[in-house]
Amino acid sequence: RQSRAKYEMSWDSIIGSDHVRATIERKQKIEKIYGGQTPRDPHAGPTCEGILLYGPPGTGKTSLARAIASDPSTMAFLTPPAALFADMYQGEGEKMLAACFRAGRTLTPDDEYEPQEHNNGRVVIFLDEADGILGDPSRGGGVTKASETTMRRIGTFLTETDGVPPGAGSSERMNDILVVAATNRPGDLAGNVLRRFETQIEVPVPSPDNRQRLIEFLLQTKFLHRVSDSFIVETLVPRTSGYSNAAISKLLSDTVKVMFDHTFNGDFTQYSLWEVAKCDGMRSKPYDLV
Repeated sequence: RQSRAKYEMSWDSIIGSDHVRATIERKQKIEKIYGGQTPRDPHAGPTCEGILLYGPPGTGKTSLARAIASDPSTMAFLTPPAALFADMYQGEGEKMLAACFRAGRTLTPDDEYEPQEHNNGRVVIFLDEADGILGDPSRGGGVTKASETTMRRIGTFLTETDGVPPGAGSSERMNDILVVAATNRPGDLAGNVLRRFETQIEVPVPSPDNRQRLIEFLLQTKFLHRVSDSFIVETLVPRTSGYSNAAISKLLSDTVKVMFDHTFNGDFTQYSLWEVAKCDGMRSKPYDLV
């Protein structure tokens, strides 16, 4: 469990998140219109919803999950690592998965949480690299010990997210659950797992406009350079087609390092960005994708 101060992130701080934000806000408005007309039955069981974020590595899926969890209705943000569900002994993985959901439903709010009227508290459970936790066991060809372990984990996940979780009939107040999963390979997830994620959002590599915004932001803040719009449009944006957010950040970081260490002997503040583009960092093979 992380404190709100550690995971809170605004949508405006994530460049290229407009379509994800629009999808989430539309979902919330629909729920408010069709599900929030009357006060919620205090005896109703907890709900469990799912959002799947999929796309290439480095496109900001984790940051988007943090932004989703920053909604005022979120009481806590749980981020169990995928290694937590690996079996050291038979049955341990599914036990840990069930314990994660049980902890989410029974967590008590901290001092930073402000209760929302007519609603239970909501806990966000973020499953990063979901294909490694809930991957399709049939893709390996034949039944193996690993596939049997995955099938048990999937069975536990389906039980916990089917709307009637263990303990739902008790008098104890339980929190709502929102499962946010991220994966680079959505096709590797089991079909019955995919059906649990009603909202599935692709997070692609940034468009030219978003690359321009990202490069400008990084150069003017992280790397302390001021750059003209003409330089970005004519040089940096076309040469970073197909790059993810993380790849662009690393490219600029490597460029500045090369410039600092080799090209300008440590004194680079007086040089223009045109000279930065000519240094080896901008032409390095790992980033030569176009």
